[in-house]
Amino acid sequence: MNDPLSSSALYAAALPVSLGVFEPDQHTQTLAVSKQGALLDLQGGPPVGEMIWLHIQLPKGVTIEATATIRPRNADLGDGVPVEFSMFMHGSRGVWNQFMGELELAASEGGRDRRVWTRERHVSLLVRAQEREWVSGDVSQGGVFVPSKILLPEGTSFKLELIHPDTQHVFVVQARVARLQYGHGGDVRGMGLEFLGMDDERRFLLQRFYTQGVAPL
Repeated sequence: MNDPLSSSALYAAALPVSLGVFEPDQHTQTLAVSKQGALLDLQGGPPVGEMIWLHIQLPKGVTIEATATIRPRNADLGDGVPVEFSMFMHGSRGVWNQFMGELELAASEGGRDRRVWTRERHVSLLVRAQEREWVSGDVSQGGVFVPSKILLPEGTSFKLELIHPDTQHVFVVQARVARLQYGHGGDVRGMGLEFLGMDDERRFLLQRFYTQGVAPL
């Protein structure tokens, strides 16, 4: 496989997914999608190389069916299980391509950037917002995961302060709660916060902040 699930090809999307042929017996969601595959929110899951049958629910009540092959996990993409599509059923390939085209168009026209960014492994930040503080989990140029038992409503936007542990410099961004994460037993794990209004220059400054602890003036 020519890495169809590389970060440059993925777009964040939480689509309900059922696994099984006639009577699906496992239900989850996508964490991200590409034209060639998806990243599924599965703990454990089938072994690498196994073929599975997916029922993916798109917006507006459309459900497509496809077979897919489990691929090796990619640490840069987090805890999701990568799958590569093998065959689409009942003309679903065209529907999927249209859906992906809409995601790509939204990003290219200045809509919310839905790319999936590579995690920064070398830094853990203090994150402060709305009189609360957290120690970050995963961080990237696209956002940050904060482990927390107290969740803000999904879609909430606010000013976020990122504090570098080495320099104590502060990088301020606008963020929104993009995803609430729960464990399989329903226990609360935390929130995925997405950075807003980040152009290429701001991302360059953010990357410098991660690696050097230097905040913009």
